[in-house]
Amino acid sequence: MRLTVLPIVAPAAAAAVSAALVGLGTWDDARTGLLAALSVIAAAALVRLARGLPFTNPDHLDVDEVEQVTAAVQQLARSLRAFLGIVLATMVLLVLVKPLAGLVSLLWITEGAKDTFQRALSGTIGAALAYVMVRIWQIVGSDLGLLDKQVHFMVRAVHRKARAKEEAEAEAAPMAFKTPEGYGQRLQ
Repeated sequence: MRLTVLPIVAPAAAAAVSAALVGLGTWDDARTGLLAALSVIAAAALVRLARGLPFTNPDHLDVDEVEQVTAAVQQLARSLRAFLGIVLATMVLLVLVKPLAGLVSLLWITEGAKDTFQRALSGTIGAALAYVMVRIWQIVGSDLGLLDKQVHFMVRAVHRKARAKEEAEAEAAPMAFKTPEGYGQRLQ
């Protein structure tokens, strides 16, 4: 798995922009649509996770290739589990944004502390949403990479099978009749 900085940079930038520009009321207003989108994303990740190992016939793979593919699929499954946890946490955060804002109003007396908490909460929601979007893009990219590998293995297996068939046909081909030396000459 190739590490990138995008899952760090995008959420950090989204957190800064959200904390500065997006109020908690905006997140509450957008909650229904965001929850629907996050639900679809979570369902897609679950379907991807349920797909398991996408190679049904390992006969056309070398041993080291099988080990590499299974290790990659296991790593992907673990990252999908973590991704689902973040999606669910983001959904819970969106549902609880209004109650948390109300609770802060009751607990903190100073406006500065209340404002800081609300900005931090807005930044956290923005960061979580940005992270989900970046990771879903990366998951799609990993599936495309896996598809490319499947195509490579399948094409190679078909070529290998065609070569074996040609070799078998060449071995099984009837021998051409060769006239023995001295054929048709008188024996005496």
